[in-house]
Amino acid sequence: IGDSYEGGYLFYIDDENQTGLVAAFTDIPGLMVGNQLQVVWGCDNHDVNGADDMEIGGGLQNTLDIINDDCVINDLEYVTAAQISLDYVCPVGYDDWYVPSVNELIEMYNTIGSLIYNSNDPRYKHSSTECSVIHPLSRDGWNDQMLSDLPGSRYWAVRFDDGVVYPNPKGGHPGIGGNIAIRPIRTVSFVTEGCTDPLAFNFQENATLDDGSCEEVVLGCTFDFANNFNPLA
Repeated sequence: IGDSYEGGYLFYIDDENQTGLVAAFTDIPGLMVGNQLQVVWGCDNHDVNGADDMEIGGGLQNTLDIINDDCVINDLEYVTAAQISLDYVCPVGYDDWYVPSVNELIEMYNTIGSLIYNSNDPRYKHSSTECSVIHPLSRDGWNDQMLSDLPGSRYWAVRFDDGVVYPNPKGGHPGIGGNIAIRPIRTVSFVTEGCTDPLAFNFQENATLDDGSCEEVVLGCTFDFANNFNPLA
């Protein structure tokens, strides 16, 4: 955790050590005009079909749900955080980024927050999770405010100065202005497919998942000029 890995900082590994999550090295650059972020969550006052998964593992589907909903953005000068993340290509070439779910953001804050945030950075980070129920790490007053605005008016953002979860209006918040950013993430795999049978001819020592490619060892003469040459050996 915290190591550089495939385009970003590794901040989560699943219990089976099969997959992990990587946060980009930086927030997506070039999105500010003056002191205002020209990106919104989108779908103002519109309840998206999906995009409400809070949990680790939900960010990609949330992001796709926002795109697939094809809702109208009130200000055509803006783009959605979902679209800008899916379009993002990091400096080393990875192009499969998406907006993290709210709990993926919290995991990022808890594991590498001190690595990716300082007091000069935007305080809030976009999540892909639409507000539909209260969040235990949001303040009571903010949860009440969120519930009074349902459905479809807010999404969860995470403050990286203190880890608090905030129900931010989808169209942006004048009090936040440029103090919010997008830190996209991508899923990585630690699985290496190959032959895992140590008795096989093509045993692959570093393989962690058998792909059915193992070849049986066939003993015999391999000299093609010999009388008992075995072409299968």
